[in-house]
Amino acid sequence: LLLVAVHYFPILLTFFLFSFGIMSEPSAKRRSEDVREGILLGMGNPLLDISAEVELSLLEKYGLEANNAILAEDKHQTIYDDLVDGHKVEYIAGGATQNSIRVAQWLLHKKHATGYIGCIGDD
Repeated sequence: LLLVAVHYFPILLTFFLFSFGIMSEPSAKRRSEDVREGILLGMGNPLLDISAEVELSLLEKYGLEANNAILAEDKHQTIYDDLVDGHKVEYIAGGATQNSIRVAQWLLHKKHATGYIGCIGDD
């Protein structure tokens, strides 16, 4: 089991996949029998992205730019209600570690090869 809980998880994941021979060979599927379940566990901060197509007036209301990401502040708290009530929203699990684990699972071609642990709190 390789356990990684660092800010630079995507870089370490790439190193892991190269050292295991997954990314360096033309046919990664040949190596899937060498991969055992639970070989890679990521620990990180889970994030939830909310995506929606909105009118320009909503962006202006909250001082936002199109095609941009922000960290929400107090002034943005009511945007969640505006999005959910008036638009078709898409909830997307994210965060560097979670996204990297998702890619690793895809590259390893082995069911249950990866795992993810994360938590949230009120700090």
